[in-house]
Amino acid sequence: TEEDRLDAAATRQVVRRTARLLAPYRRLTVAALIVIVGHVITQLAGPYLVRVAIDDGVVARRSSVIWLCVGAYGVTAVANYLFARRQILAVGTLGERVLRDLRIRLFAHLQRLGLGYHDRHPTGVVVSRLTADVDSMQELVQMGLLMLVSNLLLVVLALAILFLTS
Repeated sequence: TEEDRLDAAATRQVVRRTARLLAPYRRLTVAALIVIVGHVITQLAGPYLVRVAIDDGVVARRSSVIWLCVGAYGVTAVANYLFARRQILAVGTLGERVLRDLRIRLFAHLQRLGLGYHDRHPTGVVVSRLTADVDSMQELVQMGLLMLVSNLLLVVLALAILFLTS
């Protein structure tokens, strides 16, 4: 609804709060970013290896280059699979830990509210809203941010490779 929309200042505040929730998990965040970068690099290595195989192998009639590229492509495909699996685990673990902390903070805050608040606002509505908001955060943290970072990095690196090989 219109009342739920955030302006720029409120959005910055939400981002700062989210960064504070991630602060205790710096190592896991860095590990997740490294795995995401590895996944993107192995995604981009495949087309580059095909280019090398065609330009330096097929056109130059050098079968050793073709076989080397085929082997490297196989290794890259396996590495891509492993990075993809690890990426899902790392981002999922990070997301679950952050959301656990968020749920604990929300529950503690809900218990600190006075009885007057609970008289004015039905507890079922408040709990339902908290649950829905945390579920939305879970979807954002676990898949939305992963897709955003991964695809943004994919576009930037693909453009860099295209520029360098052009």
